[in-house]
Amino acid sequence: MDKRTEILAKAHLLDSNELAKQYYVGAGLSFKDISDNDYELLSEMVQKEIDILLADKSYQMIKNLRISKIKATKAYVSLRIDGSYFTNREGITLHDKDELIVTFCREMSGCNRIPFITGFVKWVDKLKESK
Repeated sequence: MDKRTEILAKAHLLDSNELAKQYYVGAGLSFKDISDNDYELLSEMVQKEIDILLADKSYQMIKNLRISKIKATKAYVSLRIDGSYFTNREGITLHDKDELIVTFCREMSGCNRIPFITGFVKWVDKLKESK
C-alpha cells in the first residue's frame, strides 16, 4: 500500500496526523515557500471535502461544518472552522519551528477528521505537481 492510500484509509484515526506530516515532508515542500494563494487553495480543497461528506447522510458529520477563516503569519498558518455547536476551532495548523509541526482537528475524531486529512493530502499532491 502506498503512503497516500494508507493516509486516506486511516483519515479517521489519529495515526493520520503523523502520516500526513510525513507525506508533506516527503513531497519536498517547504513551509517558507508556500504562498497565501496556496493556503487559500488548501481551504478550498478542505471545504470541498467537507461538502462531499455533509451531503452523504450515512456519515455523522458535524452539521454546518465549514472553514471560517485562515490565519497566516511567517511562523504558522491555521485553518479555523465553525460548526453547528462551536466556532473558531482548529482544522489544520502548520507551524514552522525547528521542524515542521502539522496538527489536524485536535477536538474532533472519527469521520469529522476525514475531510481535513483528505483535503490536505490532495493539496500536497497539487503543490507537488506545480513544483
